[in-house]
Amino acid sequence: MKTLRVRLNHTPMGPLAGFFLAEDRNYFADEGLEIEWSGARGASAAIADIRTGDYAAVYGDINSLTMLLSSLPEGTGPQAVFVAFNRTPLTVAVRADGPVQTPRDLIGKTLFGHPHDSARIFFPAYARASGFDVADVDIRDAQGSLGQLVRAMIEDKAGEGVFGFVNSTIASLSDMNSPHEANTRFLEYSTVLPDFYGNALVVTRALLETDPAAIQGLVRATSRGFRDAIRDPRAGIDAVMAHGADMSYAVNLRRFMGTLQREMSHPERERLGIGDVDQARLARSCEQVTVAMQLDRKVDAAELFSPAFLPALEERRFEPSAG
Repeated sequence: MKTLRVRLNHTPMGPLAGFFLAEDRNYFADEGLEIEWSGARGASAAIADIRTGDYAAVYGDINSLTMLLSSLPEGTGPQAVFVAFNRTPLTVAVRADGPVQTPRDLIGKTLFGHPHDSARIFFPAYARASGFDVADVDIRDAQGSLGQLVRAMIEDKAGEGVFGFVNSTIASLSDMNSPHEANTRFLEYSTVLPDFYGNALVVTRALLETDPAAIQGLVRATSRGFRDAIRDPRAGIDAVMAHGADMSYAVNLRRFMGTLQREMSHPERERLGIGDVDQARLARSCEQVTVAMQLDRKVDAAELFSPAFLPALEERRFEPSAG
């Protein structure tokens, strides 16, 4: 058995069902792999963690990988090998009855978010695509869960927006038994940044150069796990709960179903299956990130993602269960 340390974007939760179902069904073991799992503090933080040298692979935001690669010599950094989210989950949560109805209504407003939050990090891209300057928005650090931040926004009028993921925010409110989901609306980045992808499995340059067979096994097992979890979401959540999820079964199931309906439901899924990308679309997203984030160099789509380790298309094309 070859041991791989894999850093996920979070501790066990609904959207990670594919990984934990693959673990419980011995799909990684079938590939001769033993996985040591750990969880980061978000999708962008997971990408940053790959630079520590402590992990063979991480699961995090592919746009953050673009930023990382731009700071490295071409061809020397990590690479995405399986893209799970074919639509970005990034959002700003606002009061449903508040003053923010369109992206440009954020001008002059105060937004709260964790410093490591991917939506906060890529807000310059959202602002640019929406036609305003990020400097015209007051962005402040925040502590506490997304649900707590949204509650403060609604009840205490603490700012006009909260950065996060759509389903993470809904799950956090549900976990608190908060009544404020009905009072919350989302400005989703996918509306103005339709070319953005989301979370991807990323491997180190060292693994790419020394053990491509291990990568192929890792990707094949992951793909099988996602396939099974999409076909049987409850089995996926059973696995998540068995690995120590913090939130309830119901909240994790809802969170996973929301992920399937939002982040994994782009129409290109029918053509490309799960895990692959449209190279032209990915190239456009690289350009958007490069310009908005003022990166040192533009990252080529082929440097960012390789489809070489994906199983055959027929093994990755399937329709989700109704739950």
